Amino acid sequence: MRPEGGVVSTPHDAVFRRVLGEPANAASELRAVLPPAIVDRLDLDQLAPVPGTFVDTTLSYRHTGLLFTAPLEGRKAPAGPGRQGGLRHPPA
Repeated sequence: MRPEGGVVSTPHDAVFRRVLGEPANAASELRAVLPPAIVDRLDLDQLAPVPGTFVDTTLSYRHTGLLFTAPLEGRKAPAGPGRQGGLRHPPA
């Protein structure tokens, strides 16, 4: 299915977004799958969702799915896609 905005949605996708869309749940999963050396550098208690819909440099509509920021070694997290300090566009 393609709902408004052209994002593909499936029951699996909906469950994934519902569960991991909660910052506490996403932080728990990241702690479980990332190497300890990386987890130690991130403040996952400050994990915050950011919008992941934007237009890339080729003027194509893009949607990242779930996107979060977290402070790294005490530094403030980037603002998100297309903003100062954030991601400019996703990998192709």
